[in-house]
Amino acid sequence: MDIGFPLINTVRVYKMNSAEKEIINQIDSMSIEEARDAIANGLYGNFDSPNQNLALSRLVIKESSARDAREEESLSISRKALSTSRLATRIAISAIILSIIMAIKVIIN
Repeated sequence: MDIGFPLINTVRVYKMNSAEKEIINQIDSMSIEEARDAIANGLYGNFDSPNQNLALSRLVIKESSARDAREEESLSISRKALSTSRLATRIAISAIILSIIMAIKVIIN
């Protein structure tokens, strides 16, 4: 029985040529909407061409980064709101305690 060797994952380093670097630089310099339009209008070649696939891949990365930034901002806002609500709860509890103390003082006098 031949077990063989386990498969070893290898990473291949791919060096981009100048045209590919230019595509990436162009996509990076555009807004997401501009990049979508450029790709849809065939600026980087026909459907499923290597250049279009590269442009689409870069657009996906750009969209993912933008989504991550929006999610982080949303989390930050949520954290601030939670902190504010905790403070408001403490103030409300203090006001209740103070009003109870004042009511007791009125009753006693």
